[in-house]
Amino acid sequence: MKVNTKIVALAVALAVGVAGAVGTPANTQIKNTATASFQDPSDPTGNTTSSQTSNEVVTTVSDKSSFNVTYVGSVANSDSATTGTATSTLPAEYKKTANQGDTVAFKYQVVNTGNDTQTITLAPAGATGAKLVDASVLSVTGNFATLTSTQKAAVDGATALSSVSLAADGVKEFWLVYTVPTGSTKGGTVGATPVGTGKIWNGTTNPSVTEAQNTSPFLQYSAVVVYTPVAVVGPSGAPEAGATGTYADPVDANTTITRSGDVQTAAVKANDTTTTFINTLKNKGAATDAFVLSGPSGVTFQTANGNPFTTAGEIIGGLTYILEGELPTIRGVAVDASADFRTVVTHAATAGAQSVTVGIDSVSDADTTAEDTTTNIVNVPGFLFGDSDDDRATDPVNTVVTRSVTTTGGQTVTFPMEIKNTGGGSDTFFPSAPNLSFTVVDEKGSQTPTSVPVEYLLDATCDGTADNATVITSPGVTIAAGETACVIAQVKVPANVLTQTVTLNQTVSSGSGLIATDTNDTITVGVVAGTAITIQKTKTSTAAVVPGNDLTYRIVAKNNYNTPVKNFILTEQDGSYSSKTTNVFQYGTFKSVLGEVANPALSGTAKVMYRFNGGAWQDSKTPTIALSAVTRVDVAIDSNNDNTITAADTLEPNQTLTVNFTVTIK
Repeated sequence: MKVNTKIVALAVALAVGVAGAVGTPANTQIKNTATASFQDPSDPTGNTTSSQTSNEVVTTVSDKSSFNVTYVGSVANSDSATTGTATSTLPAEYKKTANQGDTVAFKYQVVNTGNDTQTITLAPAGATGAKLVDASVLSVTGNFATLTSTQKAAVDGATALSSVSLAADGVKEFWLVYTVPTGSTKGGTVGATPVGTGKIWNGTTNPSVTEAQNTSPFLQYSAVVVYTPVAVVGPSGAPEAGATGTYADPVDANTTITRSGDVQTAAVKANDTTTTFINTLKNKGAATDAFVLSGPSGVTFQTANGNPFTTAGEIIGGLTYILEGELPTIRGVAVDASADFRTVVTHAATAGAQSVTVGIDSVSDADTTAEDTTTNIVNVPGFLFGDSDDDRATDPVNTVVTRSVTTTGGQTVTFPMEIKNTGGGSDTFFPSAPNLSFTVVDEKGSQTPTSVPVEYLLDATCDGTADNATVITSPGVTIAAGETACVIAQVKVPANVLTQTVTLNQTVSSGSGLIATDTNDTITVGVVAGTAITIQKTKTSTAAVVPGNDLTYRIVAKNNYNTPVKNFILTEQDGSYSSKTTNVFQYGTFKSVLGEVANPALSGTAKVMYRFNGGAWQDSKTPTIALSAVTRVDVAIDSNNDNTITAADTLEPNQTLTVNFTVTIK
């Protein structure tokens, strides 16, 4: 039997996934001649069969045009009213995900489903700049591709496909190519469709018809959903926040970094200028991605191994750390994978919390807005130390504060002080001062230095009074950032202290290694008021008090002041003194005088000096005038051995000058 070539063509068309053509090709001639056979009546025997043919009728098949622009593969001919927009419900093969700036290509086909040869016009619609090119322009497996720069260049250089001429059952494949615009909304849809125009039989004629959204032939959109990168960054090991615990600066083990939530804080030591944090990012998007690291001036990024980002790149654990366009970038971060990197913060010495924000920006979108940020804080230490005005709201100052001691019985003096933490984080502060040396005198006049500690007590209410007697010990007082603690420097001045001024050299050291001082507060021990010079005179002779016998007196003068008495002269002379009368020279003749010093005794070149009748001082106790002429005797100590008595000569605290004085009764 004769094979119908049109049926074969239809079968081929169906095999490639398109609708078959409309039957017999146009201009085919359908010819028909009728024949008849019968018994020839002219043969009386009836044995003759005759035949007869009719005339030939020739009919020509008319054009019945039709076409279809459609998807390829398993979804061919699935275009309908539901594929007429980019946001319609499209076949999965024709709805993909792409990044801003990506150029995508979808494969389509145009099929002549009519019985005639016709030219079908093609044009893109939808995405700006969409282009149709012949299938041969791209060598791609499958029906979709995100183009490389080389492939995009091939498309740009190719002639746009604007029409095809197809015989009945003819099929032409082509690519619809368009670029996702930079700045497209993340999660938004960008799409395009080829639009065909050709002739379609309407039952009477073959008018020109253009594909439309809601009427056959329908449009067949493809679309891409603009990829929305999702990524997070946070403290070391905690990219999704919720961080806790501490770790050491990988470069400086003396710096402890504390993680809390989405923040990590470094408590640096004095004079530190750089701090190295570890940050961790995580790709929570739907595709492998790359991320650009960002931070403010003074921040430098390093790879997970602590190396600089370079244009050559460093591969660590399958990730590529590379400098691209001078931007530190981490490539190859798979879905749900994490990547560590180091953030080196260079900070000033200014006390306080210095905060930097670290961001990560996916390269899969065109904007430079960070997908997520985290905060690294450097707490630079600092504090102020000085005298207190009993007000935490004001800063401590270094003023000269003097405390006076007005008793020799022992006295406790205090100095209210303030410590203000101007650093960025909590710190410990330990106040201290060297022991103070006070000179004390004993009953025998011996002067010795006594070492007295300076103790510090807490004044929680900052009212200038210690809370209790508990002495602050190392590591000291913990003070939060920006807060002030009041302490009391306490000195227990010993008894029998001599006049003197003692200076406190106060120091506060912080746990972070800073030191502040206050070295101008003083304790002044003054002269204790009251009767401080005692003179006791007694008669020591035992003979009868009659003319011709000796009358002997002992005079003991003692310095009870807590300071030396200058220019001390003990005098024997007739006269009235404080309603008391002396007439020893009226009734007696000078015989002898002897001065002795004790508590302590004289040492070195110091000596007792004598003066008679106001004459010159002499170290001899024998007057140079007649004994009967002596009417006044002065006795003093020449401390500096200059043979005269001045303010440079002193009677020391608790020291006694004893004078034995003898006259002969006239």
